[in-house]
Amino acid sequence: MNQAERPSVASIFRARDTSPPMRTPVLVFRWTVALVGLVLLIALLPRFRPVQTIELVVLLVLSGAADLLLTVELPQRRFVSLGTTFGFISFLSFGALGAAFVSVIAWCAAQVIRRLVAKEAQQPPLVFIAFNAGQLSLCAVGAGITAWLATGTPFNAPPTAWTLPLLVYVTACLVLTIGFTTVATALRYDMREVREQLWPGVSTWTALSFAICGPLALMAAALATQIGLLSATLLTFAALIALSYILRLTISYDRANAELQVLNEISASLTATLEFGTLFPSIYRGAGKLMDVDAFYIALGDEERREVKLVYLVEDGAEVAPRTLPYGVGLVSRVLSSGKPLAVDQMDP
Repeated sequence: MNQAERPSVASIFRARDTSPPMRTPVLVFRWTVALVGLVLLIALLPRFRPVQTIELVVLLVLSGAADLLLTVELPQRRFVSLGTTFGFISFLSFGALGAAFVSVIAWCAAQVIRRLVAKEAQQPPLVFIAFNAGQLSLCAVGAGITAWLATGTPFNAPPTAWTLPLLVYVTACLVLTIGFTTVATALRYDMREVREQLWPGVSTWTALSFAICGPLALMAAALATQIGLLSATLLTFAALIALSYILRLTISYDRANAELQVLNEISASLTATLEFGTLFPSIYRGAGKLMDVDAFYIALGDEERREVKLVYLVEDGAEVAPRTLPYGVGLVSRVLSSGKPLAVDQMDP
């Protein structure tokens, strides 16, 4: 190897981060969902007359806090949202219309707080916030209508029975959530992204979140009959804070163990051979165990020739031919110049 050449830190980033701006069809769909959902909620709000006003306010505050604090990130950009519990508690306490009101207001308030305190320059665009707010409204209203048709539960009042109405409500919410997200993802990317990423990944963890949060809401409602809704909601929030901390701690230990295992495997490969044709694929496979890898490359910088040689590239799981770039162009040169890892992350708008 030329002495002027040195390997850069392996640069790994999701191909999605570099995708072009959203096309007109997906913008139209997202704004339509946002407007229809929010206008529908505003039109229905006069029918919502909560008896327990203080409890509703507390539930609103805790729902917003839950959105900020109770979303646990899993490996490969998956998430479990324990805050969904408060949407289901709202359904049991105030009915589907109350759940829609609590979910949308709490979501919007949490996003405003995120924008005010976030240190990152990249902020989620307005269409992202509006689409999710409209989707929450439509899912809650649609699930409420489904529960009314299936069980006779009043749309703007709490159910008299808990288990069956909540089961129908949770299932309908899940189906509608996956449906809206599927259409948005298909318009944004294509059906391949839906089949390979959304359904087996994101939707699976969404279903798991609902499966966890539904029973938690039932337990909170049962507890409310003994100590009151306000105390039960506060106690549930405290318990979920503890649970989310335990989950994060467990996941961090699992990640550390996985990283150590990968480092040991790479060290074993280095000991066995210095042949790049064997070593580089081993590093790629190790990276794939730690994160969702859409694009992977290993670069060597030649400062004398002012070139960056991408000696090993994998895109969408297939190895592609090496490339040479002029020095100073792209992220690789930035890594070589700083000598530090560079994390590239951009929220999908």
